[in-house]
Amino acid sequence: MKNIVIGSGPAGRLGSLELGKLGEEVTLIEKNHIAGTCLNEGCMVICALTDITKFIENHNKFNSYGFIKSQLDISYEKIVEKITETQKMLRKINEEENEGAGNNIVYGEAEINGSQVEVNGESFDWDNLLIATGARPFIPDIPGSQYGLTNRD
Repeated sequence: MKNIVIGSGPAGRLGSLELGKLGEEVTLIEKNHIAGTCLNEGCMVICALTDITKFIENHNKFNSYGFIKSQLDISYEKIVEKITETQKMLRKINEEENEGAGNNIVYGEAEINGSQVEVNGESFDWDNLLIATGARPFIPDIPGSQYGLTNRD
């Protein structure tokens, strides 16, 4: 059976890996970077920045107590570099997991046409299709909504 999984976030990752472990033919299609929003632009990035913010707050607090007598020299470039390095490492692990399960990974935007999926001008037939493209935030048109933020803001 030919299995197509669109999206490589948590659901797509697990679905493609489990199918691959069963010896099924799997093509995993990812529009951007493998591993979904959390790793690439969501929770992982926000958690890293939150940890750094807590470190700075603690440093400033201890400095005000007189425990520390120095100012921080923060390198935003180094912070971004380390986050990017971690993302690349985790993407590589995700790719290796899928390849190790015998899965084919294709990068590009999927378009479903009947029993085929087209990506970058190439067509893939499918018997089973898992659409695991995640959710998108919605900010309703209500008073105060102008203050709403998403992970992309």
